[in-house]
Amino acid sequence: MPEQPDLAGLQAALSGSPLAQGLQMLGDRWTLAVLMGAFTGVRRFNDWQSRLAIPRSTLANRLQRLTLLGLLRQRPGSDRPGRRAYHLTQAGLALYDPVLMSWLWEKRWSPRAQELPTRLQHRCGEGFTPRLVCSHCTTPVGLADLGYTLRPPTHEA
Repeated sequence: MPEQPDLAGLQAALSGSPLAQGLQMLGDRWTLAVLMGAFTGVRRFNDWQSRLAIPRSTLANRLQRLTLLGLLRQRPGSDRPGRRAYHLTQAGLALYDPVLMSWLWEKRWSPRAQELPTRLQHRCGEGFTPRLVCSHCTTPVGLADLGYTLRPPTHEA
């Protein structure tokens, strides 16, 4: 008979993983809004605040957390000495695909969908809707199309 997985151990491993912590952090409404802003060229604190109508303390907290996670970095602003600008790091840029999919979900299901851009435009000039496709055959992928196996972490003695 196959060995039953240790579900408590698996849950503990998943909840303590950097991925789970990152998803918990990125799942925050304001954090996603700040990231979407960064991908659309927002760089300064005051620009985020005016575009999002986000409380100053909340914005400061999210920018600090994204900087500590290594997703944003501060640089001197180009327009005024002493002002800082936030730029996506390589790790932050790697979130482009998940942020696009978050945009798609929010356009379909979020009560604040009207606050998002009404459409994305590809560089060819046509409207663009993000979708997941297989990198091998380019067929669209849904949950029913995937197979996976969860394995608890191995502990070597």
